[in-house]
Amino acid sequence: MKRQSTAAVVVLLAGAIGVSASTAAIVKNTAWTESKANRVVLRDATVRLSPIQQGALEQNLLAEVRQFDSLEQWALDGGSAYAAAKAHNLASRYSTLLRKVREGLDLEQAACSGFGPAIGGARFTHFRCHVVSEELEILWAKPVMSADGQSMDVAYGTPEQVDPVVTWLIVKTTGSASIRYRQPASLHAEQ
Repeated sequence: MKRQSTAAVVVLLAGAIGVSASTAAIVKNTAWTESKANRVVLRDATVRLSPIQQGALEQNLLAEVRQFDSLEQWALDGGSAYAAAKAHNLASRYSTLLRKVREGLDLEQAACSGFGPAIGGARFTHFRCHVVSEELEILWAKPVMSADGQSMDVAYGTPEQVDPVVTWLIVKTTGSASIRYRQPASLHAEQ
């Protein structure tokens, strides 16, 4: 009887050590240095514009996409490949900008600092990251019809600069190279 209980204790102890070792390996894979957090945040994270700025830009960009899609079709129907290509390129440019405005701007800079308990020295699973987004430049175009109404050209206005978003992200590591993050409105930095 005593021999069975000793064997059971040895099996339980070995199981606990095995679980402990595998848990430590998992935590080590998800705990990063601040420099790794900077790299992954720059690669994977995006930031959103303020709701007011996003709404206004979305509305204007969507109108431009629709306008140049229609003009592309008009030019194709009229047999003007040059005008159709120009309208297509502008619709594509505005579609790309619209996607960025809707889905978030890529980051140009990130400075992350770990918080919470450090694991194995200077490794963390949670980070506060001060980030700066890319700057958008929107070159608004206006179609100009020829006097006979048979061809189209484009007049460009002054480019509109959308300043970079400067804010904070709260980041949690979710694997060896992946993150979950949020952009709390209460942590927006001054621009």
